[in-house]
Formats: sequence, C-alpha cells, structure tokens
Amino acid sequence: MRLRLLGFAPFALMFLGCLGGDGGDTAGTEVPDCGSDALVLGAEGAFTHESIDFTFEWGNDVGVSVGPMVTIAVPSDTSSIAATVEVRGEETGFALVALDDKTFIDAARPDETDGAWWSAPYFHWGTLGGTVVLPITPGTTPDGECLVLQPAALNDLEGQSGKLHLVSRRFDPVQGQVDLNIVIVGDTELYQEDLEAVLSRMDEVWTGDGGPAVGQVNLYSTEGSGLVRYDDSNALRATQIDTGSGQAMNLFIIQDYADEPGTLGEAAGIPGPVGLFGMDGAGVIVAVDGHYWGSELDTQTMGETMAHEVGHQMGLFHTTEDDGSRTESLEDTPACPASADDGDGYFSAEECSDFDGPNFMFWVAGNLAQDQVSDSQAMVLSRSPITQ
Repeated sequence: MRLRLLGFAPFALMFLGCLGGDGGDTAGTEVPDCGSDALVLGAEGAFTHESIDFTFEWGNDVGVSVGPMVTIAVPSDTSSIAATVEVRGEETGFALVALDDKTFIDAARPDETDGAWWSAPYFHWGTLGGTVVLPITPGTTPDGECLVLQPAALNDLEGQSGKLHLVSRRFDPVQGQVDLNIVIVGDTELYQEDLEAVLSRMDEVWTGDGGPAVGQVNLYSTEGSGLVRYDDSNALRATQIDTGSGQAMNLFIIQDYADEPGTLGEAAGIPGPVGLFGMDGAGVIVAVDGHYWGSELDTQTMGETMAHEVGHQMGLFHTTEDDGSRTESLEDTPACPASADDGDGYFSAEECSDFDGPNFMFWVAGNLAQDQVSDSQAMVLSRSPITQ
C-alpha cells in the first residue's frame, strides 16, 4: 500500500521507543536573579514556546542589524533551550549569546577568536531561521544561569520588526524519545512497509549507543509534485502543519531534487529551528530516489540519512568534512586522521572505516553501516527541547 493521505489530516503511528520522563520532580528549583527586566524561562516540568516581538536597528560595531539585548533567567531545572530569530526570507542569527560569564557568540569579536562568528562551538552565521541551542556541547549546558541573547540579521533591516522564539524544556528524561511529523510531499511514492523499515533503522542508530528513541510518528501529505527544486526547499520547510504539539521534528519526504538529483537530504541549519512550524528553516528534507539501488530502496541507508539530517537540525556537526577538516567540538567523537587519505584530498567513509566512517554524523554515506553515536552526541540529542 502506498501512503496517500488527504490534505494535512494526520495519521498517528505509535512507533517503538519509550518515554524517558514525564516532567519529573521540580522541587527545589532555583531561579537566578538576573534583574527586574529579565524573562523567567518556560514553565516547571513542561515544554514551552514563548515569543518576543522586537524592532531592528543597525549595529555599527558589528556590521549587521540587531535587536535589543534580551536577558533570560534560566531556572535550575532547565535541561535545554532553543532560540530562533524569525524574519521571513531574511538570513538571521545572533550577535551575542552569553551564559553568565561564558560568551559563546559575539559578532563584535575579530575572526578566528573564541566566540567570533564561525568559531567553536557554534560556527555561527546568519541563515534562514537562524537558531542556537543549549546544550550543543557539554560546556554549553544551562544550569540556573542568566542567558543574554541579541538577535541579528545580515541585511539592513533598520526599523523592521522581527520575532525571537524561545523553545525550552524544563525536565530531564534519562533517554527520551523524539516524535516526528512526517510530511509526504505531493506525488512522492513510498510504501508503508518501507517507511516503517526506514524509521526502525533510524531508531536503531540513535538508541544503539544511548540516544533517544523514535517516538510517535504523525503522517501528513501535501498536493503537488514530489520533485522539488533546491531553491524551493525553504518554502517547503515553511509549510504550516496543523498539529496539536510543537514538541516534534518536522521531516519532509520528497521524491527527489529536480535540479540536484541524487541528493540524500538536507537540514536547514546546524542547528535549525526545532519545535516551530510554518517558518523559515522549520524542518528536515529527505529524498527517496537518492536511496534507490536499481529497483530496490535501501531502507538502511535512508534510515541513517534521517538520523543524520535530524542530528544536524538538533545541533550536531559532521565528525569529519570531505577535505579532512573538523568543525564539531565534541571531544569524545572520533575524527579521521590525515594519514587515512589515499592522497586525493577526499575522505571517504571507507578510508575512515577504522575511525569515524561508521559514525552516523560522518559527512557522506558509504558502503558500511553508519550507526555509531558518541556519548556527547547522544547527550545533545537527548537534551534537545523537543526530546520528550
């Protein structure tokens, strides 16, 4: 049976996974004193989405448009935070992200210095639906501190309005599960048994080394063509999904990219917006045709692609890039050494099979299982605001 659902009417499929926590005991929660104007983040024992409207001005010291400094009191029971700057069609991000005396992003700092744009651990730059998450490494874990954010946009938007979204989770399941909103785009063809096999593989990848499980899967469909041009992918991500809970990951399944055939999938950012719908960057795209070997769908690789691209959206970088460089800042994940390369400057999964080639966040698929997850990678996934 092929999946063909009407409009955006959801079909709920309970899939594997077990709930890692139900809110837990919040007794003894402490709220730091961050000043009388500080926003107290979220609600005890809950997943919360809050929004702040603001107006941009030009920041002469940073060379981008900026919003106001926003101070947020982060209660001690907060396990994760995602912040997104929304201005439709504009590349956005953050000019400043600081947690007490730790500055993670500061657009005023010179290139190649700690905290500058495009430096560890965020390697941050403006993008559609610019987002930061905490934690993205163990060192960025919130713990009852004062968070200061300054939204930004690359273009001159002086006098224009923007919106700062704060998505938080104030409970801490041991492992948890990630619910998925899967949208079958247009006339994309995918058998139900194949989708179930793909989801099973995605679950195996994450849970095999202590990450979250795949939880409830809600299926939706759209009208139109499953062949999507790369330049139109953001419009697809911005599709409004009529769902009851934002605590899920949006995953759009297309037949193929019309102008980039064979592409396996893409995330909107590292990280991209999570827990948000109907806006720039709000979801991951995976293509079916790139996973065919002849007439047979490679459900194992497609499941690994889903685990990989959702991993990007939740804040994970490649363990090694195609040229052997490394951007991710997790100390316990392996990297491929220069000695593994055969001399062509291109690092394949097979060349790196004794190192990080089998890791689910290696930069390219290979002829080997890619299902290894480091402890820190599992932590980033498990402490995402959308992990239940």
